[in-house]
Amino acid sequence: MTAFRDADYIVARWARGGQHQQRFRRLMVLLAGQDWRETTDEDGPARAAARYPDVVALTRLLVTPAWRAMALPRREGLAFGIEPALLAEIRRTVARRYGRIGEDWNEWRHDPLYLWIENERKNATMLLRQAKTATKKDAWFPGLEEDFNPRTDLP
Repeated sequence: MTAFRDADYIVARWARGGQHQQRFRRLMVLLAGQDWRETTDEDGPARAAARYPDVVALTRLLVTPAWRAMALPRREGLAFGIEPALLAEIRRTVARRYGRIGEDWNEWRHDPLYLWIENERKNATMLLRQAKTATKKDAWFPGLEEDFNPRTDLP
């Protein structure tokens, strides 16, 4: 999947679950009026348009190497195991109340962004294992060096 599609899926899941909707609700009122819940289709164009700013903001985080590098290595003792700077950027640009301290973290195990991060970590780990066992002759990764670093060597 592309980062945009991933971000759209994450934001749509949040919208369906009633999470992180500050901007979404404000835009839905502007686009469809106060009774937007009754007058718009769940997957219709008005709801897609209202999600769009958050989708674009999240896409930027999913594709920017610096932000991805903060998400992929697990940091023990931190929320989601990610850098506080990334968590702050998610809150600043996408979801203001995302991952607030004191909330029940068991509920976050089902959060679509958390699940995306975990999936990306698994993919990076798999690539690292393949890279460590590969030789320079392997066609899938020509020119592989011994000191493979997933933080800098993965897209």
